[in-house]
Amino acid sequence: MKKILFLIAIVFIGIYYHTYRYHEIVVSDVNRPQTLVLVSKNKNVVGLEAYIEGYLDDTAKIGNLALWKGEVKTTLHSSDYYVDTFLINYIPYKAKAGNLTVKYRFNTI
Repeated sequence: MKKILFLIAIVFIGIYYHTYRYHEIVVSDVNRPQTLVLVSKNKNVVGLEAYIEGYLDDTAKIGNLALWKGEVKTTLHSSDYYVDTFLINYIPYKAKAGNLTVKYRFNTI
């Protein structure tokens, strides 16, 4: 009986981890404009949470957000969303160096 409960717990932990963990995509070169494509493996999308973290030596723009010089840690999107892909345009304004990582997860049913 204990083995069965243990196996059931492992299955639920695996499902939870796969469903609720954040994925990451890195802005490969903060000196060049680029489009980041976030893709859900599940087609039943009902929401999206996307955050950006990192550091920039000067200003840039990602999506509709202005990013200022220094540490970056902000929300890109966190609400209802019903499509399985999300495009984010990154435009360096004066940024020449730094690193940015987008952490995201699609909420599904």
